[in-house]
Amino acid sequence: EYNFIINSKSEIQKNAFEYLADAVCGTFNASIRDLYPIQKLADWSKNYPEVIKDEWAEMFVYKNKFDCSMVDKKFNEYRKHLMLAKLKASDEIVKKFIMKFPKSTIVNVGCRLDDMFQRLDNGKILWYSVDSHNIISARRAMYGEVSREKTIGRRIVDYSWLDDIECNRNQGVLFVFNDALTTFKLPQIKVLFERIRVMFPGAEVAFIACTSDAVNYNNFHRYSVNCFRGRMKMWIDDAQKVLFGWRPDYRIMVEEPVMKYRPNIHAKKLKTRMAIRYNLTTYNHKIIHFKLGSEEYRVSI
Repeated sequence: EYNFIINSKSEIQKNAFEYLADAVCGTFNASIRDLYPIQKLADWSKNYPEVIKDEWAEMFVYKNKFDCSMVDKKFNEYRKHLMLAKLKASDEIVKKFIMKFPKSTIVNVGCRLDDMFQRLDNGKILWYSVDSHNIISARRAMYGEVSREKTIGRRIVDYSWLDDIECNRNQGVLFVFNDALTTFKLPQIKVLFERIRVMFPGAEVAFIACTSDAVNYNNFHRYSVNCFRGRMKMWIDDAQKVLFGWRPDYRIMVEEPVMKYRPNIHAKKLKTRMAIRYNLTTYNHKIIHFKLGSEEYRVSI
């Protein structure tokens, strides 16, 4: 059964009909731009298995022979390295959390078509993948029903998806957003984090953020780091200042440039190497991992 957002004469309606056609016909034409990161992941997994390995992505992409060439043209070498760095940064935060809390609950919000669960599953965790109805329908067509992974088709600002999260909070709860928050304004994000804190006190949150300079550059070019999600509205120059200003008991655990997590894959162009060094110096694209409140978990292994 598929649910879609088809309620207005808008771009959202057009997109919903395209996803509906894909669901009925068993194709992925509408989601080709969302499949591009999966294709890049498959390429990295094939060419650099020592730094990242995703056998499912390889099988799925090469079996279906997707043509992402039109999307690929929008990404220069640096953007591709940045995409990989963000993926690895989120993976590492989640991996460390699972090692600390092996029976924890991970909520991947704005998951798109990424198969992070299959890459990081330890056989014990409970996983939720949250995104729009259209994306979740495409995920179900790709992955089918997966044990211990539950999918929720809801927009992020429709906070009712939080009511569907069932877990044992004492085993640890992590909400990972990757770069899904970049098109929201800070007041909206503040409300979202507060709702999570009230419902899951002591939960942890990880997300990708940019500095104001990076956001201005992105919006000027319109096709930069996150060309699929529209104009960026959220920037954080100093995570400590912003989050502590929201609540003094928000405790930052990680604020690091995403390129720190980039595998040692050679960048051919000098311009790309300079941009990577610039990120390591200025934190213009960074991952932030923090704890919502002072509550601690009572973990049973």
